Amino acid sequence: MDAPLVGRDTELADFLEHLPDALVILDDQGTILDANPAASRLFATPHEGLVGRSARDLAVDAEALESAVADVLTAGGHATVTFLGRRPDSTVRVSASVFPV
Repeated sequence: MDAPLVGRDTELADFLEHLPDALVILDDQGTILDANPAASRLFATPHEGLVGRSARDLAVDAEALESAVADVLTAGGHATVTFLGRRPDSTVRVSASVFPV
């Protein structure tokens, strides 16, 4: 029997809030709709500074990231991409899984 749905939104929000891996949710134009605290730490940017920006702004070599997102949007499935992430004071190597939701 399936677990009741009551409380699932809260449980999911708690899970994403405490997930140690960065999670960034994009729309089909590449605009950041939401990000968890781990993403804020990874990119050294507060949540408010991530939401509404283009994912392109997060990558020094944005072409690799954009290509992976475009491939997933057109072909489905998932992709893994490694790119150099942009932080206010430095860069960080990022390995990302891209998949549609």
